[in-house]
Amino acid sequence: MKPREVSVLKGLLRRKGIPQKSWARVVAGIIGGTPKTAARRLTDESILSLQELFAIADHFGTTVTALLQADFPEERQIPGTRKAVLHVGGGKWPCTVVTRKAASGRSDLFVAYEQGTDGQLVVCQAGDAPPGSKLEGVLSFHVDAFGTAGPLVVVLDDEETATLPLCRFLRIDAGFDAQYFKEPEGVLALLQSEPRPDAYILDWTLSRGRTSRSVIEAIRTVDAASPIVLLTGTIQSREKNESEIADLVRTHRIDVCVKPFPASIVAEKLKSMLDRQAQLPHVDRAPAA
Repeated sequence: MKPREVSVLKGLLRRKGIPQKSWARVVAGIIGGTPKTAARRLTDESILSLQELFAIADHFGTTVTALLQADFPEERQIPGTRKAVLHVGGGKWPCTVVTRKAASGRSDLFVAYEQGTDGQLVVCQAGDAPPGSKLEGVLSFHVDAFGTAGPLVVVLDDEETATLPLCRFLRIDAGFDAQYFKEPEGVLALLQSEPRPDAYILDWTLSRGRTSRSVIEAIRTVDAASPIVLLTGTIQSREKNESEIADLVRTHRIDVCVKPFPASIVAEKLKSMLDRQAQLPHVDRAPAA
């Protein structure tokens, strides 16, 4: 799915009656850079930074929140199939599966069952299913040829009901190994072990009136380079939250995603950030001494 911010920007330019041939020049004048660079970003629909969103909102006399409040298209799935993970011989691969409504029988070579609190669907050989699992017979499955457990992504959000679908999308559809935490203490403990996570998704507002600021600072103390995406629904006015988040963006090189959003937007942000990091071999994940 295309990054939503640039799509919204294009719609805003149209509503303002700005000719399409002038878009690159106008955007370059707002966010900086050359018209050629702006034209390439409009074509590629690369993700806008928080500072760029602020500049666009100021230029058109609106707010970041209003700028991003368009409806999202629904994420679609082929009818009759379900996303799952195939577990065979110690390996794990994303796949799509069709199961029977009836329970598994002796003739089934492969079965499916739900695993974990997020209800991830797992496909395995019949004899490998955990005892006591509610099994479904597998009619067919298709392995995503290039699927992989992928980079480890830590997700921190105290709203479990809203966050588990995001984790499931990251794990099944986007190919990440997503690990969910409801409280910051779990993330902080993980930072003391090796190997450390490859990326982090942190909700800004946590339980008991806390924010993710201390978690971001702890991550950057031990890891100077791994991508951090901050989820927030608190940017409503140019006051405390917005200033504090903007400061974190500048100081700790994080990206921001304003709620609500489809899971695919966060996945694309992570992939883009990890790709950029891979192209910079001089960047050390360890903090500066």
